[in-house]
Amino acid sequence: FTDPAFSVSNWWTNGSSQIAFARGRLGYVVINAGGEAMNESLQTSLAPGKYCNILASDYDLKNKHCATSTVAVDMQGRVKVVLPSRSALVLEADAQSP
Repeated sequence: FTDPAFSVSNWWTNGSSQIAFARGRLGYVVINAGGEAMNESLQTSLAPGKYCNILASDYDLKNKHCATSTVAVDMQGRVKVVLPSRSALVLEADAQSP
């Protein structure tokens, strides 16, 4: 038995202070630990749609909804990530925005 929550796919790094990875089809994590802003197009394992950044201050955990902190995954499963330095983005498959 393989639990998808423990799988890592679509690993990406800039070789220094930025990483991104999928947790199977459950979610996607991006961490920018560097001193510079991050601007990348990255491959996820998520279905196309709009997702909430669950780390954002407007994310409602109880209802899995956000007002403005949405990120779009395109038809190829790619996401355009623009992150300030020392910040992160977490997309969860069941936290899609309408």
